[in-house]
This record gives sequence, C-alpha cells and structure tokens, in this order.
Amino acid sequence: PKTKNGAILTGCKNISAIEKLGDNRVFAKDWGIELCLDTDPGLASHVGIRMHDVLCEGEQNCFDCKVSEIIENSFSYVIMLSPFNAAGKNTELTPIGRELGKEDWQGSVSDVCKISMPPESLLLLE
Repeated sequence: PKTKNGAILTGCKNISAIEKLGDNRVFAKDWGIELCLDTDPGLASHVGIRMHDVLCEGEQNCFDCKVSEIIENSFSYVIMLSPFNAAGKNTELTPIGRELGKEDWQGSVSDVCKISMPPESLLLLE
C-alpha cells in the first residue's frame, strides 16, 4: 500500500507519523525512534511495518524494548514493545506490536526484548 489508510485496510497495525531527518532517515514520532530507510522518504508522512516483519535480531534499526503488554490470541501472541531511550514530544508514545506463534514465544518470556525493523520491511505511506 502507498497510503496510511491502505495500510490500515490491509492489516498493518504499526504506523507512525514521521519527520524527515535527511537522506534515507526519518524520526518515527509516535514510537520515539530514528529509522534508516532503504530509499528516500519522498512525500511520505508516515511509516509502517507489519507485526510479523518486526524481528528479534538484525543489523539495522535495532532497539532494546520493554514488554508493555502481552496479548494472547488463538494461535499467536502479540507482544507490545516500548523502546528504551525513546525520545519525542509525545508524552505517551505508541508501543510497537510484534506477533509470534505460540511455539516461538514460549521459550522467550521476558520483560525486555531486542527488536529489529529491517529497512526493506518499512512501508513509506502518504
């Protein structure tokens, strides 16, 4: 999808307004984190990432997070994560959701989690 509404309609739950910082870099206002992109943000006003594209390890856009909520579904868990050292004007930043199959989460229950948002998985939205 190319628009925020299109991303919402296709099930993307992690969406943040952005501020452009320079070539291939944005500040995700709602998450309080800086992200590197694999392309120029152009006219994008938001960035999104699908919950299953938020990884536990990677080389770029890595953040240590506090687990703020765990939501159990029939076949998966949705882990809501708040990045440590998040900065922003919002006093209440939006947590980032990560979806894991039950078998994947069982062995990794913890109060903290490291995540990665690969640049190729970030959706630039108008």
